[in-house]
Amino acid sequence: MLDREYKVKFISSKNSFLFLSSQDCRQLDSDKLLIRMSHGDNKNSYFSLGPPLLMLKEGECALCPILAKELGIEKNEIVSLASTRSVGSVKSLDMVAATKDDFEILEMLAGDVQESLMNQVRIVHNKQKLVVWISNSVRVTVIIDGIMPISPGRLENLTEVKVMPPVAQADKNIDFPQENVLKNVIKTQIVCRLHPLTDLNIDCEKHPFNVYLHKNSIANSIETSDILLAQLELICMGDVKPKDLIVRVLVMEETDFEDALFVSDSILEHFDCGIGGRVILETKVIPIPTMKTVEIVTSSGYFTTADEMVREYLADRVKKGALLMNSDVVLGDKGNFRFSLKFMPHEEFGLIDSDFLRGCRKFALFGTELVEDNKKEEDVKDDLQVDMKCGNFQEISDAAINCFQLKFAHCCNTVSSNVLLTGKQGTGKSKLVAKIAKDLSEKPSRIHVETVNCKKLKNKSIESLLKAMTSTFQKLIYYQPSLLILDDLQVICERVVEGEAPTQENLHFNKVSETLADAFENYLSANRISILATSESLDKLNQHIFSSRGKHLFKNVFALADLNKADRIHLMNHFLEAKEVSREKNINWDEIGVKTEGFVAQDLADYMDKSIFEAYKTESEIVSMDNCLEALKNSSSLSLKKVKLHAAGDKDFNDIGGLQVVKKSLVETMMWPAQYPNIFGNCPLRLQSGLLLYGPPGTGKTLLAGAAAKHCNLRLISIKGPELLSKYIGASEQAVRDVFEKAQSARPCILFFDEFDSLAPRRGHDSTGVTDRVVNQLLTQLDGVESLTGVCVLAATSRPDLLDPALLRPGRLDKHILCPIPNLDGRLLILQCLSRTLQFAKDVNLSKVAKETVGFTGADLQAVLYTAQMNSVEHLLNEEAASEAAINSGDVNFIAQKHLDGAVQTTRPSLTREEKLKYERIIDKFQGKSDPQDFKRAKQRVTIA
Repeated sequence: MLDREYKVKFISSKNSFLFLSSQDCRQLDSDKLLIRMSHGDNKNSYFSLGPPLLMLKEGECALCPILAKELGIEKNEIVSLASTRSVGSVKSLDMVAATKDDFEILEMLAGDVQESLMNQVRIVHNKQKLVVWISNSVRVTVIIDGIMPISPGRLENLTEVKVMPPVAQADKNIDFPQENVLKNVIKTQIVCRLHPLTDLNIDCEKHPFNVYLHKNSIANSIETSDILLAQLELICMGDVKPKDLIVRVLVMEETDFEDALFVSDSILEHFDCGIGGRVILETKVIPIPTMKTVEIVTSSGYFTTADEMVREYLADRVKKGALLMNSDVVLGDKGNFRFSLKFMPHEEFGLIDSDFLRGCRKFALFGTELVEDNKKEEDVKDDLQVDMKCGNFQEISDAAINCFQLKFAHCCNTVSSNVLLTGKQGTGKSKLVAKIAKDLSEKPSRIHVETVNCKKLKNKSIESLLKAMTSTFQKLIYYQPSLLILDDLQVICERVVEGEAPTQENLHFNKVSETLADAFENYLSANRISILATSESLDKLNQHIFSSRGKHLFKNVFALADLNKADRIHLMNHFLEAKEVSREKNINWDEIGVKTEGFVAQDLADYMDKSIFEAYKTESEIVSMDNCLEALKNSSSLSLKKVKLHAAGDKDFNDIGGLQVVKKSLVETMMWPAQYPNIFGNCPLRLQSGLLLYGPPGTGKTLLAGAAAKHCNLRLISIKGPELLSKYIGASEQAVRDVFEKAQSARPCILFFDEFDSLAPRRGHDSTGVTDRVVNQLLTQLDGVESLTGVCVLAATSRPDLLDPALLRPGRLDKHILCPIPNLDGRLLILQCLSRTLQFAKDVNLSKVAKETVGFTGADLQAVLYTAQMNSVEHLLNEEAASEAAINSGDVNFIAQKHLDGAVQTTRPSLTREEKLKYERIIDKFQGKSDPQDFKRAKQRVTIA
């Protein structure tokens, strides 16, 4: 329960709730709580609590400044708060309008008041002054009277509300200007957002203190020809002293914003706030001061000519009537003559007309020199400008802007409009976000934007992070409607895999993400604020920020598409044009476009810089094809930084004997799409991209993967089956997803799974369920929504019968290629390929060796040559005539036929007869050629042998 003193703060809100800090609200039930505030000279006011605000400290409370002014509560005033739960329900009450105009508004918009009243106030009591907001810009002041049956009481949905006219009316219409006193048509207060006068599509007057307001924002009785005199007071954040001006209000029929107040650049500069700053426009009776003298304050360089230049400035503006001027406001053109006026004796404003100028012989020159603001805008040079014509940049930009405009439209305030933009590093997310922010901050949206670079907040404590976010949200609330940009959100809200052992880092990410999620929910629910965030992928965001179930902070998720060849060519030419660099006409952009597959926008920008540098090295200012090819050798994609690529080796298909059918199938599947992109790009059906190599051990399945990568000039990512398995729940599936994500980053590439049967066996045979979940994830990746364009999946196994059948259907690993035990011709080709670097004697006959090695695999034949080479070395060492010098120099005898014969006799094939029959049976069964008698016949063949 509350019973202590609090310090009053002001916040920009459109309700009559009292706000406390989250620490003070933690133990309170705000729905049934009555707060009594004692302030001033023993005055009591009653409130109900709003949602807790993180921006408040313990011992602070917050109110709307408009309501506080009506109640006579000052900013930073120390008040006493007490709480009680004994609050009864109100059956009926009388609501008395403060003025006649307020009563007219209440009569016309009674339905809107009825719908919005419960969202603005819950506790009422007799003689209470209440501010009711009809819309974002229209509000009325009422007095509560005749509460039945109890006061104070709590409003309910069935409470009867009667609207009563004011007791007395004393407003009079007096034309402007009058001789000694200026009076307004009405007396009211409006909270407005400052907009630059340049947003209006009308011929504005040159009067710096004329402001323009929409007719609906002030009163229906005001005509567009009426001119009002008002006091303009800036609502400041923190403890900054508020500033005010006297302005002339011109009412307009049509504007894009009903709550906007269009002011000159001089007023914006004087208030020192950005577009969207909050001001209180109050029309009231203001006496006209009697001016005796006017003094000029300017820079010392204009002291001699100041009188003439100021007189010329004023004479041009008083032709259409009296000119309203404020004291101590800097006027004039930036960079040229700048001045301010002082009205004596110490008046805040004054009226200057043609008679005053004629009667004033000379303006007095004030002794103090004008202090200019020397802050200069920094010109940030942006080398990377993403062309909106490439990829889906323009599509995402239009969709995101539409989401935010729908959110901030007056009729759609409750639409969830937070946007999450995903894409790999260097794809241009930050540049696209900057472009969206620029479009939203300009006419016609005029949405305030605050950008937070999350990389600068990395490794900060939760207290520091929350303090920075609170400061940012104070600006967002002040300038609302506002947009918060969180660039690289995954840096501070990194995903933590469930089930992993908790570490200090994981606990920190979870705590930060949970704290920010709660802060976002509190601030966004009570204010007109939206979030635009960027992340490399959804999988990298913490589950508190983006989860598959429960509440969703981001309901609009857009992914940047990868650049195709046409986009890459367009961007490379765009970057050269931006740098004003010439290029030769003979550059083969199609060839460069193919070789830059997988490059993102940042990669292409860096690549063009290197090409220009290569041209400068040759003392040329024109980029040539040779410069581009040379720069390409030193260029790599950003997406490959965290991808471990395996060396394809020094062997291609020409170094592998036999297996002609296998090599032909691999070339057709892997090389043709890259070699003939136009043909394969226009294919209406999805092409085969998954191959399964199967056959007995030692037949060259693993060797073919590296040779295929080298022959087809593709990157190779090799995965040994068991290395993806983990004991933690979800870790194995995440490892599979990461592998395919890396393959997408490295494309065009070969994703090779060796010993595939250990990774994807038949489901239902694993008691732990790990491999079952891995198979499910593989099925999703191989034939899911995500495209595998540019990624060839190659799997190798010696036991295809153990694989899950769902992986082998068409659309996944749909092409099955047998690597058989080589026949006579195959063995001869293998021996010839393996012996290219060996020195044979003249009596060597490889055909004879091929005939004697029936049943040998490629690995067995390589072992024969290894053994023959060792036999040759042993023979050299045993020769009596061999000299020590010959041995030390490494001279080895030529391999003779006797060495090969001995090697064949001592080398046993890796497969026994039983194993050969076993694999023949497995292959026949896998190919659908087996029948129930296979096992019986195989057993008889073994017995006969």
